[in-house]
Amino acid sequence: MGRALFNELLLNKSVNIKLYLKTQHNIYGFCCDHLVPMAIDPLITPFSLAIKSPSLFKAISECDSLIMINENNNNLIIKCKGEDRDPVVLSINKVEVISDECPQHRFANVREMYMHITDNSPTLISIMNVMGVLLTLLSHSEILVLRKLIRELNHDLLVDDNGLARYILSNSGLGSGSTPSSDDFIIGLLVSRLRGMSTKLVEVVDKINTTLLSKKLIIEVLLNPCYIISLCKILLMIINGDDVNKIIDNVIDFTRVGGYSGMFMLTGLMTGIALNDKELLSEWKVILNKYLGI
Repeated sequence: MGRALFNELLLNKSVNIKLYLKTQHNIYGFCCDHLVPMAIDPLITPFSLAIKSPSLFKAISECDSLIMINENNNNLIIKCKGEDRDPVVLSINKVEVISDECPQHRFANVREMYMHITDNSPTLISIMNVMGVLLTLLSHSEILVLRKLIRELNHDLLVDDNGLARYILSNSGLGSGSTPSSDDFIIGLLVSRLRGMSTKLVEVVDKINTTLLSKKLIIEVLLNPCYIISLCKILLMIINGDDVNKIIDNVIDFTRVGGYSGMFMLTGLMTGIALNDKELLSEWKVILNKYLGI
């Protein structure tokens, strides 16, 4: 369970999760004005709920609303709201709580952070080459989406809200899936930006022609750049100068998220990092051209 969801449970003794989107492998709900991803292996966020039991996942998928009750800080009771079926009772001490650390809190500003990152260009180029190989798994139509996304980049994109707003309006909703590939790329860009809420960008997201799930995910990342914990972890590992092989292992794991979603989020993240250094951006474009002809 994500730390923020767990804290709500401790504070309020119960939480209600309204379920609004169900797929074969994922359920998405709302709680406390936040998106709650639920699955056996969900997208890891501060409000995620991992449901390791297939039978429990199936039971929850048949609910319209879920209630979780903190019983005297001893037991966690999970049941469908307004239904008579037996609840699931777990020891609250056995609930694994996922913590998160956001790199933005460790630096005076984003510029300082990126000066720190680009000092380690050889590691970044190694990761970019691995990403280039992984991206060859994309379908032709998804490569065309990525080509458009890369060609419309400019160096000021991440510091100019007006330019970023135009980019989002021009490139959202492209590709397949419940979160189209271009939206996943935009999410990666926003994570690399590590800036808080922008009213202008939230207004833009309300206008884009894409899925409701994509809009909600993009707004969550605008509210909290470290909302997608596993993606932010990779950025943190790069900042810390962790062993390149460990970073690559995490990159490969993340590419397995939701079809092409993990791949495009990572590509957006690496592109956002590269945008802060002209030489690095040039090297990234060379790698993309080498493997994908972009």
